[in-house]
Amino acid sequence: YKAYADRWVKAYTTALIKKQWGNNLKKFDGVQLPGGITLNGQQIFDESLTEIEQLKEELQLRYELPIDFFVGPAF
Repeated sequence: YKAYADRWVKAYTTALIKKQWGNNLKKFDGVQLPGGITLNGQQIFDESLTEIEQLKEELQLRYELPIDFFVGPAF
């Protein structure tokens, strides 16, 4: 199926998964992992929201057809 191989669909799906991942990690904010890495789920969640908005805007600009206007009487 070629629809699932589309670059936009893959990027949008990845952003939605990232949003869910960030939402799950928000429960563990501030937990320090071995090696000194600290979890920050809110940052991942916020980044995903930005990516989703950019992808929706790209969808409208690149893939949406322009609005057709009727000139004269419609039959």
